[in-house]
Amino acid sequence: SRPLWLSSVQAASNRIPLIPRLFDVLVIDEATQCDLASAIPLMFRAKKVVIVGDAKQLKFIPNIGKAQDLNFMRLNKLEPKRVARFSQSSLSLFDAALRVPNAQKTLLRSQYRSAPEIVDYISSQFYGGALKVAVDHNSLKCPTNQKPGIAWTDVKPNLELRNDHVNTAEINAIVAHLKTLLIDQNYKGSVGFVSPFRAQVLEFESKVSRSIPSELLAKAKLKAGTVDSFQGDERDLVLFSPTLTNSSTSSAVNFVRKDFRRLNVAISRAKSVAHVFGDLDYAKSNAVRSLGKLAEFATRSRNRVKGENVFDSEWERQVYYALKKRGLDPIPQYEVAGRRLDFALFGLSDTKIDVE
Repeated sequence: SRPLWLSSVQAASNRIPLIPRLFDVLVIDEATQCDLASAIPLMFRAKKVVIVGDAKQLKFIPNIGKAQDLNFMRLNKLEPKRVARFSQSSLSLFDAALRVPNAQKTLLRSQYRSAPEIVDYISSQFYGGALKVAVDHNSLKCPTNQKPGIAWTDVKPNLELRNDHVNTAEINAIVAHLKTLLIDQNYKGSVGFVSPFRAQVLEFESKVSRSIPSELLAKAKLKAGTVDSFQGDERDLVLFSPTLTNSSTSSAVNFVRKDFRRLNVAISRAKSVAHVFGDLDYAKSNAVRSLGKLAEFATRSRNRVKGENVFDSEWERQVYYALKKRGLDPIPQYEVAGRRLDFALFGLSDTKIDVE
């Protein structure tokens, strides 16, 4: 009578009897957010397990350190080097599943959530161009005079010294934009505000609650959260606040720089439009390479919409696709100091190459 059971991992112990092979198939979704120990009792209940996740999105934060992990292994007479693929301190359930010998692996290529330009960005930057657009175009809800895709509004920072990871200039610009959308234009879609930093989220929540009637915010299903807390969620319109500027602390810059997947999560939450409000000059300085690529993509896409040709010649077009075929990621007509490079290439060790 109940062929399908639904449960969070945490609630399973109270909701599902501990009976071996109770289910023909167990599916664990968002497996990058799941630790190994929590999954074992669920696997005990199943004949077959399907583990679904995305290594290009953020993974769980382990609740034990490496030293404690090694102690547990030795306590149970396990040789750490031989059982490294079960490390609780470094591997998610998805990571461990990838290491299972001879397990069938399938890439889900169809992206059903986002507008084509958003899929183009995340596919080219994070998935080697493997994703395919599968969204229902009739479901996209764009603001007035805005096309589906990625937009960037250049917001210069205020002259203020704050070390709490707050950028008030971006917050003011986003709140003003949101007032126009919800009050003047009666935007019908759902809205999300995303930032890498909790302090920026709290400041936005305080400002927006004083500026826009609560019934309009509720109608728009407004959710404000960090990139980490927004993973797994979605909105028609996502307003992204990078927060970073030349005056940002090194700890703030390193927090975003050390995990490129944050930008994948932030932008891919958007169904119709991902609208970035940030310092464009800082982004294009490539202090944070993933942010620089996002800025280049957003502004290049805008130029393309205006009718500019991406390539200056047929030869450039051929070189572009030849480089892509070899696994490189050339950026055509890259703007530097008021000039355009034929192609810009960015290496893993902060190497920057101009191809003419």
